[in-house]
Amino acid sequence: MPHVSKRKIKKEQFEKIYKKLADVFDNAGKNKKSKLILDEFLTSTEKVMLAKRLAVIFMLNENISIHHISEALFVSSSTVNRISLKYDTGKFAYMSEIAKNNKADVWDILKTLILIGLTPKVGKNRWKWFYEIDKKYYK
Repeated sequence: MPHVSKRKIKKEQFEKIYKKLADVFDNAGKNKKSKLILDEFLTSTEKVMLAKRLAVIFMLNENISIHHISEALFVSSSTVNRISLKYDTGKFAYMSEIAKNNKADVWDILKTLILIGLTPKVGKNRWKWFYEIDKKYYK
């Protein structure tokens, strides 16, 4: 978990800093330099944490069960539940829209993530959900 200082800043100051941060990413995105900014800005742990969080949102968008998400991404079911509750209340509407508009591309990314950690196939139909979704995009 990332370290957060105990010293609080005023809400107005936070909003100004956060807006500047968003501006940096907006400008980097226009110049196709977002990856460079993320590489310099985030630690390896933060990159993994954010990538998994994004994968959870995209997998929820595919109606994959909490159990399967947890198992495939090596995250706790409580983490998936927490994100799922926010997802169900529309908290991730913009990311869901991106996922819906780019389903095949998003699935390619998720497939890579899942296959990296895919445990050996043990038990009947253990990864059936995965192969069913894969068939949707690669008939």
